[in-house]
Amino acid sequence: MDQNCEDCRHLWRAYAAATSDYFSVDAQLQAAAGKDNFEAVALLIPRLEASEETKAAVRNALRQHEEETGYRCPPQSTGLCFRGGRVLAFSV
Repeated sequence: MDQNCEDCRHLWRAYAAATSDYFSVDAQLQAAAGKDNFEAVALLIPRLEASEETKAAVRNALRQHEEETGYRCPPQSTGLCFRGGRVLAFSV
């Protein structure tokens, strides 16, 4: 991720939000299933599927943006951002 690129920052925020939403809905679904609450399960399954689709769409947008701009970022935990084989930014 290029810290100076508004698109990178926006896409990573969107991906983080989509991932958080996915895990939240998944936890609700697991809790409902554990209580045999079939009505809630029936309502949560489409929400989980929609959340997964959103997460995948944002992930694809990130990959496309990286391909278009030439940025290749390793997992965020490293804080490194590469372009053309050299480190552009480091953050923790």
